[in-house]
Amino acid sequence: MEILAKMAQQMAHIEKKLDSKADTEKMAVVEEAVKVLDTKICGEYGAAVKSLEKQLSSEMQNMRTMMNGELTNLDTKDSITEVEEKVVKLAETVC
Repeated sequence: MEILAKMAQQMAHIEKKLDSKADTEKMAVVEEAVKVLDTKICGEYGAAVKSLEKQLSSEMQNMRTMMNGELTNLDTKDSITEVEEKVVKLAETVC
């Protein structure tokens, strides 16, 4: 009877070890999956940021080109000059 009790204790002890080993192995698998996912997300995030930066840079360059074109346009320069003259005349009148 005593031998059976010891064997039962040993079996229980072995089962606990197996359970903890299985849990440890599962955790290792989960941790590795998390690392892979983290690496993938960081890589895709970096690529998305670079793409947005490139697109923004392109849009800014297009806007600069358009603004420079407008500023060199004689009509725009004439309009700015007319407005400046009106402001000067108004300031003289007020004074």
